[in-house]
Amino acid sequence: MLQKLPIEEWKSIQLLFAQMFDRLGEVSIGSDILIFHAWPEYVSTSFSIGRDGKIHSSMPLHQMNGKATHVVFSEKLESISIIGLELEYTYTIPEMLIPLRVKSPPEYSNFK
Repeated sequence: MLQKLPIEEWKSIQLLFAQMFDRLGEVSIGSDILIFHAWPEYVSTSFSIGRDGKIHSSMPLHQMNGKATHVVFSEKLESISIIGLELEYTYTIPEMLIPLRVKSPPEYSNFK
């Protein structure tokens, strides 16, 4: 089931972002910005979203910036769609990163 959240539901977005990118690279969960950078030995890609809705996405051969009003997480947390006033963009985790996920649920001590 897709999870469509308005940008104002920041705590929920933080948690889903952390779950989505866990163990796939460096993840920073801040109070105002969420940042993912893949392990460079696998692929050069990054994705970030700010509490103000500003996003940045980078993959080989393309880069994108915009501003979100809503964030949509796919059921398997393999893609994140950004919806804005004049924007619709989907960032999909590269296939070579998916096997890095582990079956056991991660701990999110910073969300207690």
